[in-house]
Amino acid sequence: MFLYGLFERNPELGVSLYRDKGDETLGPREALRSLQHALIAINVIEPSATLSYRDQLSRLIRERDSVIHHASKIGREEVENGRNVASRFIGKYGVDLCGIDLLQ
Repeated sequence: MFLYGLFERNPELGVSLYRDKGDETLGPREALRSLQHALIAINVIEPSATLSYRDQLSRLIRERDSVIHHASKIGREEVENGRNVASRFIGKYGVDLCGIDLLQ
């Protein structure tokens, strides 16, 4: 949800939250990839750099998929780790790109 709001509030990123035909939103992997490309294009991150917390968010997305598609269970520690990573990611990009401290 954070990424969708980020794309909506920041037209300078040049990223639509919808796929080509406009009837389906980007998935989380595609949204992260699009944000990384957009931040490189506007010189927020270096072309050789990756999005902060990308690896941790990718792991969180895999765990989410496992829960949703395979009815896997997730423990308290994994939930807490995922929440912390999401909070750090939002803290890193929220103020700079939205002008709002979303975690305040």
